[in-house]
Amino acid sequence: MWPSNRTRTRSLGPLSQCRPRATVLPWMICAPCPWKAENCRSLRPTIILQNQVLVRRDDDTIQLVVPQSLRRQLFIHTHAGPLSAHLGSQRMLAQLRRLYYWPGMRKDIDAWGRQCEGCAISRGPPSRPHGHLRKVSASAIMDLVAIDILSGLPVTADGYKYVLVATDYFTKWLEAIPLCDAEAPPCMRALHSAFFSRFNKS
Repeated sequence: MWPSNRTRTRSLGPLSQCRPRATVLPWMICAPCPWKAENCRSLRPTIILQNQVLVRRDDDTIQLVVPQSLRRQLFIHTHAGPLSAHLGSQRMLAQLRRLYYWPGMRKDIDAWGRQCEGCAISRGPPSRPHGHLRKVSASAIMDLVAIDILSGLPVTADGYKYVLVATDYFTKWLEAIPLCDAEAPPCMRALHSAFFSRFNKS
């Protein structure tokens, strides 16, 4: 359905103030892309009508001014088409700017790139901030003891397959105790008999 004259005038009002008086811009190119008057005034020296097509001349580069109804389709074809590589926002902007232009390109490309399902899947889950390393200090012998169990070792002839490691933070004294079972009761007995009792810390 063809738009009324009032609709055309409202959509082309800002452009009519910027164009040369002898130039008549085709409403079919501009009506889907109503620009703000301030944007049109700033683009007046660069936006021209060439072979009935609205283009933007930037030095030696000519860019096609894309109507609003075709911008998203152009982005999808360039970003996620059969021969596309799902480029990031900056590279997508640089690639499209070689031949095309519309006001707010950077904002639109950033928004559409964040909505791409293929990019979201390949990007993976968001990275989590790492915790800050802090110095652990002890003020006396046996004030702080680090305990860990080393597993994945070959089984000995006596059936030992774990190593219980206990380290005193103050003296850096270390004890390695072989274990057949890594459950809590044997670990507690091994720590008491082979580590704490030796230093009268029972």
